Amino acid sequence: MAKMFFYCPRTSSLAGQIVLEWCGRAYQLCRVPYEELHGADYLQINPRGKVPSLKVGDRVVRENIAILTYLARRGKGTPLMADYGTPAADAELEWLSFLATEVAPLFLIQFGASRFAESDATQAELVAGARTQLSAKLAELDAQIGERSTVTGDTKTILDALFFAMLRWCDAYVDFEKDLPNVHRFQQTMLADPGVQRALEIESADVADIETTGALRKHIVITDLFKEPAPEADKAGDTEADASEEADTLDADALDTASDAGPESEPGDAGGEDASAAEIAEAKVPTDEARAIAKGEEE
Repeated sequence: MAKMFFYCPRTSSLAGQIVLEWCGRAYQLCRVPYEELHGADYLQINPRGKVPSLKVGDRVVRENIAILTYLARRGKGTPLMADYGTPAADAELEWLSFLATEVAPLFLIQFGASRFAESDATQAELVAGARTQLSAKLAELDAQIGERSTVTGDTKTILDALFFAMLRWCDAYVDFEKDLPNVHRFQQTMLADPGVQRALEIESADVADIETTGALRKHIVITDLFKEPAPEADKAGDTEADASEEADTLDADALDTASDAGPESEPGDAGGEDASAAEIAEAKVPTDEARAIAKGEEE
């Protein structure tokens, strides 16, 4: 069945675009500009007004890690997640959780200090504290990468796509080459990847200028979505690919059910939200709590 992925430029939804390219299965894209995230059209897809979202037939999968997991379990070729119960899988889940709970909330404070405090002085204090903590978290990731080509090994996974997407939010003030050489090498490796290059090209160009080549079958904007018939496979070859995909989904559907039953992420968690203006608009964290996060204090 046709898949449509909803994304907003410069958010962590870039991770899903990268993984879609890595998976090699037919997909469709729908761009949701920031100003349309809480518009009537997109709220029909995701009532939370956040990206990413993935529409598969009549079903919508929401939250970043749930979507990335869904895609990884249905990709072609080299697996994008390790088998459950293995040390590799444990490591991937550990660092995915680290990004979601330790790193993403700090970006939320960095970009949304005005949501947590009124005075310029307090906002500056929060941002400074968040950046100090971010430096420490990135140093942990730099040590974890070490001589590896990816975060946990030598094979790219959904973890690498998400980490790469988030790194863009601090490239204006972090000297990766000097202070985080392993993270810098990781970035360069990712930038040389054809799937990453394609995802960045799509994100940065006008929708009308993107050629629907390779796995990408259609690319529209949210305001056009409900002017068209429901998404269908655009090429005859999609039917055979979808049949093959469906044959591999039993275990993945069980996984998705477990993921969907879990607790919802707080605003700013990488498990479904973007540490960007899009999600900052929904943040409602008291100043004291924000200050505690920024300073790395235990609650």
